[in-house]
Amino acid sequence: MKVGERKLYKGYLTGVGIHAVTKFKKGETELLTLEEVQQLDEYVGLLEDGVIMVDIDDYNQAVKL
Repeated sequence: MKVGERKLYKGYLTGVGIHAVTKFKKGETELLTLEEVQQLDEYVGLLEDGVIMVDIDDYNQAVKL
């Protein structure tokens, strides 16, 4: 996924809920592509270096931001 010209995710791993099923060790684990994981029921994405995700759970939190 890209925002403008910047990629948001390095790659993807199989997952359950918000947790990766596959162990990830930088440089030793081959990450999957979005196309590879879209057919799965669940997967997790690893953010690119320098990308921060802010999770807003409800309307009141969104208004504060």
